[in-house]
Amino acid sequence: MEHAKVLLVDDETNAIRSLVCALRREPLDFDTACCAEEALGLLSAKRYDVVVSDERMPGMQGAELLQQVLSKYPDTVRILLTGHATLEAAARAVNHAHVDRFLLKPCPADEIAMVIRDALATRRRARSDANWQPVSGDAERAAIASRFDASLPTLRLVLQPIFDRCQHRVFAFEALVRCDPQTFATPLDLLRAARALDRTHELHQRLRVLAADVIATWSPGPLFFVNVEPDVFCDEELYHVSDPLLRHASRVVFEVTERGRLESVPELVGRLTRLRALGYRFAIDDVGAGYAGLNSLALIEPEFVKLDREIVTGIEGSAAKQRIVETLVGFCRRSGSNVIAEGIETSDELDTVESLESDLLQGYRLAPPLEIDEARKIDAPRP
Repeated sequence: MEHAKVLLVDDETNAIRSLVCALRREPLDFDTACCAEEALGLLSAKRYDVVVSDERMPGMQGAELLQQVLSKYPDTVRILLTGHATLEAAARAVNHAHVDRFLLKPCPADEIAMVIRDALATRRRARSDANWQPVSGDAERAAIASRFDASLPTLRLVLQPIFDRCQHRVFAFEALVRCDPQTFATPLDLLRAARALDRTHELHQRLRVLAADVIATWSPGPLFFVNVEPDVFCDEELYHVSDPLLRHASRVVFEVTERGRLESVPELVGRLTRLRALGYRFAIDDVGAGYAGLNSLALIEPEFVKLDREIVTGIEGSAAKQRIVETLVGFCRRSGSNVIAEGIETSDELDTVESLESDLLQGYRLAPPLEIDEARKIDAPRP
């Protein structure tokens, strides 16, 4: 497998040499530059998968360099590494360079390697989703449509509990769709088919019916997180009195996925205001995973913020991840948002996110996604 090509930019030559030496066992090919001008010269002659830049350098600053990388080479992962984490630098990095990751010095080499791997994996998943085009002709389109039609009546929901850290009780359930594997192998394949057929509204309308049916038979108490894509906010059925979920709006949290498309929703703020007036609340997922997560904080002003599960994974052994969570928890407290640590799979991860005062907890260590009847049984103090 071809190694990812990484360009490291830092005016501290000794530091950059030490970093390359420390990362020599990683499946990465490194080039280095001591200033932004040299980096731009290398970028014009060679394709790089990742650019990791220091912020404070002579001449052009790191955020400005990464802004040019975004403009000229938008598929390149952009990581800002700095020992001078001012609000001004962070604002430039997020608002103009749309950085994938923002790291603070001193940052161990293994942390930088992990962040590079995670950012590359996130970018690959995004490309895979964007490039998935299953319909290549009338016959194939008809076949996909037939499978999609067959799948709708067979869809069902499973529920994964979200626990309150302080009260040790189920606070909410996230509703996750499951489909018949004879129609689509995974829910992601189902969603991709809906997009290709331009039937995402129809799919989400069906899922809202299923969620409403579950909530209608549930005793008062827990909220229900329902995943939606930004395009759904353009569906006028969502706001209509006939929508089955509307009568349960006070118990529903719309968890927004595919946040990179939020800015394409016309009159987004007005639509969110209308939905809040109806009683709905909002959550965003994967915060801490780069520009899309940070920008959506400002666009949505959500009541709930889910930490990127890559931050939670192995957090007990990572001072950098713990600092990120501390920062996000503090920011969310000031903004009136609740923090959810999801993807908790080990006791050490659970102990650490609890010590960092994440408000809510979710993951296989606490409970996997459950069938409806099983979920009812644990709507009680968490283990």
